Amino acid sequence: MDQTKILVVDDDEGICEMMTRFLLNEGYDARYVLDGYEAIKLSKKERFNLIFLDIIMPGISGIDTIEEIKKYLPEIKTIITTGALIDGSLLAELKRKGVAGCLQKPFDIERVLEI
Repeated sequence: MDQTKILVVDDDEGICEMMTRFLLNEGYDARYVLDGYEAIKLSKKERFNLIFLDIIMPGISGIDTIEEIKKYLPEIKTIITTGALIDGSLLAELKRKGVAGCLQKPFDIERVLEI
């Protein structure tokens, strides 16, 4: 069976490094990038199964990033990570765009495996 490929996208490199290291230790093929543009570029080259995506980043938002990535990887499972409060209408919009779940920062790293 192929190893699950996971992309972590966050403008906070500390969060990226922590999550990626944790996922690698759990046996996943994990990488990270620091912005949505790099995530889009990489998703055109590699076939990821799952993306952890910060919703608020400089440059291009997480919402715009996932809309673009879904053009190339429509089946990719997406988990939004955010320090912002997510209201019901935004969560509904994210689900319509194919987002599978949301992790509210700060989160316990073990929660990553639950999703």
